[in-house]
Amino acid sequence: MVFNGRSDSGPWTKRVRIDRSRTQAAVDGTKGDGTDLVSIVNAQLDRCAAEIARRSTTQQTIQAGAISAAAGLGAAVIGGFTPLVLLLLPIISVSLGSQWLDHHRTIGRIGTYAAEELEPALHRRMASVPAAPQLWEGYWRQRQTRRTSKHIWAIPVLTIFYGLPILALAIAIPSALLHPAEAAPENLPTFSIGTWPRVLWGFGVLLTVHGLYTAWRTLFPRTGA
Repeated sequence: MVFNGRSDSGPWTKRVRIDRSRTQAAVDGTKGDGTDLVSIVNAQLDRCAAEIARRSTTQQTIQAGAISAAAGLGAAVIGGFTPLVLLLLPIISVSLGSQWLDHHRTIGRIGTYAAEELEPALHRRMASVPAAPQLWEGYWRQRQTRRTSKHIWAIPVLTIFYGLPILALAIAIPSALLHPAEAAPENLPTFSIGTWPRVLWGFGVLLTVHGLYTAWRTLFPRTGA
């Protein structure tokens, strides 16, 4: 894999570009530089699988970080701290959600490349081999009988990165909008007591709405768009 040092959707990850020159020769029925087609395709599939596994692990770490942030701020409020600290959760969660979505998009590109270029080439070669075993992907698809929605997995993601910030903003309404002076920390300049909570609350709303819209467009892309 070749990393070009840039990201399509954010500064946190590097966009993956997979060198297809050797694989394309194999798809055309040649052996390229002398390496067998199956070896070439398997090597590319191994690279794709390793990159997907690495990014999936990073996604799990990001989710754990978002949950920890929400739990920590919630515990602080329960322990008697001002509810205004909950206004930090939209900033933290949406930022982490953007990183998670960046990995999700890249994993999708890698999976598309493997499904559209590598697997068909391997299928064509295996079809010419007598008594060749069926590839795992086709075997699994044929025997998949459950008809649960393929989008159910997105519910926890949306809840962690956007549902919890919405809940935090709702809980912070009395402190940020209705009675900011009572919830403001001591030794805060008088002119900012009623201003900064409202500004931070409004910023959190805009950030969460924008993040939720971006996540929805990413997780549920319009077919044919």
